[in-house]
Amino acid sequence: MSQAVWENDLDRVSIALVSFAIYGALQLGAIARYPATVNWLSPQAWLYALFPVLLLVSAAGGSSLRRAIGWPSQPPPMR
Repeated sequence: MSQAVWENDLDRVSIALVSFAIYGALQLGAIARYPATVNWLSPQAWLYALFPVLLLVSAAGGSSLRRAIGWPSQPPPMR
């Protein structure tokens, strides 16, 4: 993601942004559905819960940045 921002080529990671959002939402859904299976006293559990939140934040940030730059009106030419 940071490489795409550095190169100003967010079109390349548009599918990854969607998959980040879907995967993060599914992981949070699994945590919400089965909270008793996670040992919340361990730091690993909190890192596990933090990971999908970071995925959602990354997807939202990338999508909003892409929208701020503007959607391409047509695909780039083939090289």
